[in-house]
Amino acid sequence: MTWTNNVDLGSNDRESDWVFSIVPAIGIDYRGARTSLRGSVAVPISIYAGTGEENNSIYPNASLAGTWEAIDDLFFIDASANVSQTYYSAFGARPPGLINATENRYTSQTYRISPYLQRYVGGDISWSIRDDNIWSNVGNSPEDAGWQYVNRLFGTINREAHPFGWGADIERTAYRFVDQEPQTESLVRARATWRPDPQLELFVSGGYERNDFPLNISDYSGVIYGAGFRWRPNERTRFDGSWEHRFYGESYDVAFEHRRRISFWSLRAYRTLTSYPEQIVNLQQGASVSAILDRALQSRIPDADERARFIAEFMSGRGLPDFVDEPISIYSQRLNVVQGASASVGLVGVRNSLVGTVYTSQTQPITGAGQEIPPEIAQSDSNTQYGVGAIWSYRLTSLSSFALSAGASRAEAEPPLEDRSDQFTLRAIYTTTIGARTTAFCGASWQNFDSNVQSDYTEMSVFAGIAYRFW
Repeated sequence: MTWTNNVDLGSNDRESDWVFSIVPAIGIDYRGARTSLRGSVAVPISIYAGTGEENNSIYPNASLAGTWEAIDDLFFIDASANVSQTYYSAFGARPPGLINATENRYTSQTYRISPYLQRYVGGDISWSIRDDNIWSNVGNSPEDAGWQYVNRLFGTINREAHPFGWGADIERTAYRFVDQEPQTESLVRARATWRPDPQLELFVSGGYERNDFPLNISDYSGVIYGAGFRWRPNERTRFDGSWEHRFYGESYDVAFEHRRRISFWSLRAYRTLTSYPEQIVNLQQGASVSAILDRALQSRIPDADERARFIAEFMSGRGLPDFVDEPISIYSQRLNVVQGASASVGLVGVRNSLVGTVYTSQTQPITGAGQEIPPEIAQSDSNTQYGVGAIWSYRLTSLSSFALSAGASRAEAEPPLEDRSDQFTLRAIYTTTIGARTTAFCGASWQNFDSNVQSDYTEMSVFAGIAYRFW
């Protein structure tokens, strides 16, 4: 049960309301001899006492990923499904929970099926052929024009460096947007690798790409080239970097990770060409609180299944949210170049825990052969987002804990536009175990939104509830 003093996030005529929430959910963690399926499905239901007719809602949420080994050590099929609540605009209202009603919230659906073949030959040569198929849609949004589809066919062969090695890739990605001709990018690439010592590997690459983007004034074909490294100074540290010259300029991805017995630290900087479905799939692979805790606890709890169970109980017992803070993936029927940087930290002690992130992300429509796509599209999509968030929790007793989370984010339009929106959030929650499978909680939250595009608002709420699990 939640009471809020601004249910519709109004600027002047604020309306308070009581909201009753029911969140039936199921977690799945199955591992067989040839198959595995992990994830969760939830169906949050919000019932409003005063504004029920216009605000009563069901917000489906699902995150599932599975693998089937169809032929031993040869043919596999990966599949995933993600259904979540997202925001249409980075400049609109972005309440962190589902209690407040806003026209900026929509249901995003993304599904992926990826059959692939892979095999090792002679112990040091490996090859694989993978076919990624991704479908995505944002239901009932202003751009609810239908599904968009991405198909990526990727083949690679590699020989491990002893100390010299080699590799080659062939790739074709096709993008299908509503009422647009297919857009494709194709490339071939060869690599030479050198491993001067067991912890360090260096590589250089070169190849050719051909791109067909009807939205652009002209297509582009030309040479691509790049370089990179992989460094593993010890089992707890990873440092990878790659750079490549592409048709849209420089493409790069640099990532550093280090973990100790109770902590995890990471840094990343990147610039890449992507679409909305690809962004959602990548988001599933590590931006959540559970993913940060998983890395922080690898040294303490080596077994993956045991670690997953511990994290689920840890987050539930302390009332931790699924995400700290992250840039919003903007739904669009087109390709964008996304450039950004982020840092994450996870600390898990006996009584204290801390999860934090800081990020910046810039989104711009693609250019090709020196020609930008139409200005009206560029202005609607170009934006830069900044954000920082942290969650601190403290174990008061063996049965109770307190958690405090805070976040701040900003969205800015690219010049000549001057659109800007700022968001600030604060949330405190107390949880206590009152039975073998029952947890009670209460708390309060505050948020403030300041924008020169949308109406400003401030909202406060208090809440209390009970969570019960059947096993």
